[in-house]
Amino acid sequence: MDSKQFFKELDRIRDIPTLPVMVMEANRLLEDPNTSVAKICAIIEKDQAMAMKILQLVNSSFYGLPSQISTIRNAIIVLGYNTVRNVIMTLTIMKLMPKKGVWIEGFSAGDLWSHAVEVAVLSRHLTEMADLKWANDCFVAGLLHDIGKVIQFRFFSSMFEAVYQRSLQENISFFEAERRLEVVDHAQIGGALGQKWMLPPILVEAIRYHHEIPDNVNDPSPVLLVHAADRISRTPENEAVLCHPKAERFVHLYRSLDKAKQEAIRQEIDACNRFFQDEG
Repeated sequence: MDSKQFFKELDRIRDIPTLPVMVMEANRLLEDPNTSVAKICAIIEKDQAMAMKILQLVNSSFYGLPSQISTIRNAIIVLGYNTVRNVIMTLTIMKLMPKKGVWIEGFSAGDLWSHAVEVAVLSRHLTEMADLKWANDCFVAGLLHDIGKVIQFRFFSSMFEAVYQRSLQENISFFEAERRLEVVDHAQIGGALGQKWMLPPILVEAIRYHHEIPDNVNDPSPVLLVHAADRISRTPENEAVLCHPKAERFVHLYRSLDKAKQEAIRQEIDACNRFFQDEG
């Protein structure tokens, strides 16, 4: 199936996940620092499960507050708009993931989710270390960067399994196996889904190009930051990180951190996974 045929088939599938209207509206409001807390409350309180999780977060050991926060309004004030936006997107994306458990032998939804969280947290830290403005965008792009694999598994399972088995047999990456099998890769699929969801262009680009960096990529950009985070995540600590030359300085920022700071980031990743794992 060539690329044109694949995307025609994808367009015909009615069960493709969509972002809830509430989430899209909340994101729009949270991106504007002038939005009132009352407006954010009104949106979040329409989804009781979401509201409950936000209250659980603000009252968790993450924050160690001396007294219980019992209202969404106070939770938003304590957490801030950026954290609330990230929590909403994290919960939403988790609901799009297949349920935990083995998909095919050796591969599970839990593995995919853990990698997404790791890339999201690393992307945000790289952005902050480079003193750039996209910390929250990179967090969301990191969560979504492999969303194309979910689409492959749920709707093109034979393709997914063929790619995965090829990657095991030849000891190559999933992306390289896609290339050798000449199928539409998960990054292209994820980019198309991002467009369908009407995500901001910088998020769509970060998803679509996190493996193959275009020649005309803006430098710096979320594309390079998510690419760097993905490569760091995939590379053992005692090995050199192979990445696009324009992303090397972001990798160097991370690898130059002392062990204590790297361990703190690792603990943050683990804590994020533990906090959200019961949603999967």
